[in-house]
Amino acid sequence: MKNTYYLIVLFSCILFATQSCRTVKHRQRKNLQSVYFQLKDSLAGSDIRYMKDSIRIIFPEHVVFQLNSSEILENFKVPLTRFVNTLQYYPGLDVLITGYTDNTGEAEYNNKLSKERAESAQQFLVYKGMLAPRLKTWGLGEKNPLFTNDTPENRARNRRVEFVILYADQE
Repeated sequence: MKNTYYLIVLFSCILFATQSCRTVKHRQRKNLQSVYFQLKDSLAGSDIRYMKDSIRIIFPEHVVFQLNSSEILENFKVPLTRFVNTLQYYPGLDVLITGYTDNTGEAEYNNKLSKERAESAQQFLVYKGMLAPRLKTWGLGEKNPLFTNDTPENRARNRRVEFVILYADQE
């Protein structure tokens, strides 16, 4: 009899925890959908993709960084500011910033430069009011090009940062 009681209590706890997790996930997804639609409105023309538990943003500016530079070009600062303004309303979200390069140069140098590009974007977002702990950076060098690296124009377009919006570990 005692074992049956413990099994019922254990089962009830598991059921409650499962339902609670589902409720939190559902609320998070609704919030992400809201962020997605706001970003679509404020960043018209950007490639914004809503996935199950994240949102990926690639800005439409075809050249974000000059060759061998991690300094953000002026034309990229306006949409980045709009991006920050939208995210300020959602403190439970974190942002992964991923930097990229074209395929010229040594892989080690490109990895370092791509990390610097992500950090440059991070510094700009912090300057505009985002809290640094919400931002994570990652440099991927020449991996995942959006365009073939066969022309100077396409190489310039691959010098970019991408943003992935995620829910923070704790809500």
